[in-house]
Amino acid sequence: EWSWAVRDTRWMRPRTLELGVIARDSKALSVTGSRECSFDCSFCTNGEMWGTGFNRVNVTKVVDEIEFLMKGYDVDTFSFSDLMLPPKMTEPFCNEILERGIKANFFPLMSVVPGKTPWALMKKAGFIEVGIGVEIPSDIRTGIGKRFSYQVVKDFIRGATEAGILVKLFLIIGFPHEESEDSVVNSYLAALKELMPHFLRIHFATPFPGTKDWVTYCDRRY
Repeated sequence: EWSWAVRDTRWMRPRTLELGVIARDSKALSVTGSRECSFDCSFCTNGEMWGTGFNRVNVTKVVDEIEFLMKGYDVDTFSFSDLMLPPKMTEPFCNEILERGIKANFFPLMSVVPGKTPWALMKKAGFIEVGIGVEIPSDIRTGIGKRFSYQVVKDFIRGATEAGILVKLFLIIGFPHEESEDSVVNSYLAALKELMPHFLRIHFATPFPGTKDWVTYCDRRY
């Protein structure tokens, strides 16, 4: 367990959030439901910073903090600062929110996992958007430490979209395996037309010290 974050009210000003086609004034803060990550992606610094275990906060305490922030700071929108919202935490969190009658909006980062994700329950509890780290939109993704196939990715995104939850995709370009700019652009465009995310963020592959990619780049003298 860890203590709640100290809040600096000087930065807690109302701001307009673009939620799909709706723009509205909102006050947003972040909360944390877990630290560390059970994945071991080659580009990620998480293993160096936190380790590859998994440490979850008690769901009741997370919701307690949300209620405290709503009452004390007039906040109605919360992003999760977790690297990934723990799958085992999702359903209990939603049930706790609904049982307390909390009316708020939530945006987490999520890792693609196979099986049933409670999208309808998440929508009912106030999840308006999810961020999904796809990185490479093909089965090549398993070569950078992503455990599940691209088909699992497509099923995961389809589930969120069908429930009415907005999807933000995170992609990475610039890996050594890429043959040419044209091949990357064409393959990513084809994937995006199929996935149809609401938002998109693209990053350049960067070999940070402490990551597997850093070791690979050094060994091959890129």
